[in-house]
Amino acid sequence: MRVLIVDDYPGVIELYDLALRARGFDVVGAATAGDAMTLAATEKLDAVVLDVELPDGSGLELVDRMRAIPALALAKFVGMSSYEGDAVAKRFDAFLPKPFHPKRLAATLRKLLAVSRQPSAVSHQPSAISHQLKESRYARRLVLSSTIDARRRRGHRADS
Repeated sequence: MRVLIVDDYPGVIELYDLALRARGFDVVGAATAGDAMTLAATEKLDAVVLDVELPDGSGLELVDRMRAIPALALAKFVGMSSYEGDAVAKRFDAFLPKPFHPKRLAATLRKLLAVSRQPSAVSHQPSAISHQLKESRYARRLVLSSTIDARRRRGHRADS
């Protein structure tokens, strides 16, 4: 399963690249909407994971442009952002509010791609899966809390 990760922070692309490759996905990355469109035109992609906020354009506009590419007719689109609006989430097959654990992304992709392989699932309308996959506020707080704690520990060591 080939996945395109689109995010303007190289560390985010690298994190999800490593996590998804470890779980059997083939990953390519792009830091801009322009690079993503180039890859979408030349690569066979099963899914696209993209940040809503990109330096050279909106991820919302990008998902609409990508859906118009015939080669991506069956691809699944996962949006990610720290902004959680219903209008944003409805544009994607699934939406993951940042921050989220890489395991959550892998599970989301597996569920979406399993559904897309069923004969009756050809529509790009957001499914009930996107609602089931939204992280609870508690889980997001745990991930955020552990990230903050790790940063504090690194900062603490640097001060010593």
